[in-house]
Amino acid sequence: MAILRCLQIEDSESDAALILRLLQKSGFDVRSERVESVEGLRAALHSQPWDVIIADYQLPSFDAPAALDILIESGLDIPFIVVSGLVGEEIAVRMMKRGAADYLTKERLSRLAPAVERELREAGVRRERRRAVAALADEKERLLVTLRSIGEGVITTDMTGRITLLNPIAEELAGCVAEQAVGKPLPDIFRLRPEPGSTTCPDPVRRVLDSGEGHESSQPCILRDPAGRDRPISYTASPIRDASKTVIGVVVVFRDLTREQKIQELLQNADKLQSIGVLAGGIAHDFNNLLSGIFCNIEIARNACRAGASDKVMARLGAAMEVFSRAKDLTRQLLTFARGGQPVQHTMSLEPILRRSPTFMLSGSNVSCDVRIPTDLWACHIDENQIAQAVDNLVLNARQAMSEGGRITIVAENLPAGSPELPASLTRDCVRVSIRDTGPGIDPKLRTRIFDPFFTTKPSGNGLGLSIVYSILKRHGGLVDFDSTPGGGTTFRLYLPRAGDSAGEMARSDAASTDLERPMLSGRALVMDDEGFMREICRELLEECGFNVATAGGGEEAIRLFREAHAAGEPFVLALLDLTIPGGKGGCEALAELRRVDPAVCAIATSGYSADPVMASPAGYGFAACLVKPFKLEELFRALRACPTLLKSA
Repeated sequence: MAILRCLQIEDSESDAALILRLLQKSGFDVRSERVESVEGLRAALHSQPWDVIIADYQLPSFDAPAALDILIESGLDIPFIVVSGLVGEEIAVRMMKRGAADYLTKERLSRLAPAVERELREAGVRRERRRAVAALADEKERLLVTLRSIGEGVITTDMTGRITLLNPIAEELAGCVAEQAVGKPLPDIFRLRPEPGSTTCPDPVRRVLDSGEGHESSQPCILRDPAGRDRPISYTASPIRDASKTVIGVVVVFRDLTREQKIQELLQNADKLQSIGVLAGGIAHDFNNLLSGIFCNIEIARNACRAGASDKVMARLGAAMEVFSRAKDLTRQLLTFARGGQPVQHTMSLEPILRRSPTFMLSGSNVSCDVRIPTDLWACHIDENQIAQAVDNLVLNARQAMSEGGRITIVAENLPAGSPELPASLTRDCVRVSIRDTGPGIDPKLRTRIFDPFFTTKPSGNGLGLSIVYSILKRHGGLVDFDSTPGGGTTFRLYLPRAGDSAGEMARSDAASTDLERPMLSGRALVMDDEGFMREICRELLEECGFNVATAGGGEEAIRLFREAHAAGEPFVLALLDLTIPGGKGGCEALAELRRVDPAVCAIATSGYSADPVMASPAGYGFAACLVKPFKLEELFRALRACPTLLKSA
């Protein structure tokens, strides 16, 4: 039997008893209280929770309308049923409009129990609805607090791609407050563009709505705010689904990578310095050996010259040149390893990198290396310095893993598109470089973490070596993976997209092009270098080619000599300009002045720093060719042949 807590507003005890009997007869266990005054009603309303109020329309001290007003004023949701001996539809309508649940005449009390049952059901529905609304409000508040406190930007959209919500971080990063953004298409607020050298950034919302699946940015994108400020971000976009799993919108979560990129750049430089520290002893050992080879061969050649043994002189000078080439490769690799800055990609073969890296990284160690490269290896479009750093890191890791000595094998090979040996995510022709060591292998428990930034098993390591390799390969559109067997060594594999046949042939042709034949030219040549011995060496070499040579120790002197020669009718046809002059104008600044005097002058850039952007693209800075110090005679001849105006004056 259901308990019914009933508050009666009735001045007649007999009528109140009649109502109780009717309710009990209908199956209710009635717990009742009767009041007949305003004070009694106010006190009873707050004495206990009531399920229903049954009120007589007219009492001596007050009436049902006044009682209903008191109930409404209290804010309690209790069904209010009016029972009256008065008959009149107008009164019933008036009471229903004021908020009464029902209006019954005392002649038709048979309707009372059904009316009470109905109102109890509806009151229960209202209570559930209020609880649901309160729970939803609480959930919404928790969500808003969460969105305000997290460090990522959050934007939600509807099925048309129009914004429905932004959290404060999204407002800050996008440069737009929520009131202005809500209702606008996402691309109007979330303005994405790719990083330089990357592919186009897709509309994340449109991609999710078209596929019904979540999407994560595969590479950083640039978010531009209304003021034109750019910041690198990464994002994930996921579908919002209702209870029936139907997509009803999209949520985009994104974060600012500015600080992370700056920290990674600083730590990447720290990683290079740490690696250089590891190698310093070996480099010093090898470089001293190379210098000894150069000095000793020259000393023997000088003694042979005094004795008139010309064949021995030539043999020893040839041997000195071979040692010199090894020393030059060592210094170039050190510059490549230490270089920072923005990536500069060009088409080239991986062979020079793969042959230089082990020579450099294994200096002074007890680890040997075998490099296997096919003659038809495809060229790749790469930043030479970054790929060299990736290879250096892997070779250095292998060396450190084999403290008792061992062997590294480097194998390069071509993998055409569709090859079963290519990872599924790579659909283009690729070059694969495998770097295998004979070390102890990687603990299986650590394999899923080795590419994580800052993860390291070395007491003095910073855990960035492999994460940098992963980042470099990803930026080049390739990837890195590995195999390892405990006690059986580790193999890392680098995959880089092929640049194309024509580019590869050109790169191989250029690499193979050597010509020792001295070009016989004529005219005046100007040599600018801050080192006196370099000026004299270049003077003698150019005079042997037929030039009349003048020299200058800096940019201002070179510009003065060039102007004077032009005014005298004896212009210089060639300018050999050092790019860096301490405390004065370097090659680029000087060439700009020379061009104003004679736009047709042929200029060749020289520098001891091979990573200078001018050396990577001399034509872009107005030079016909470049020479990386120290340079060989055939390299000078090749640079002279790159000047078409000189050939015409020969």
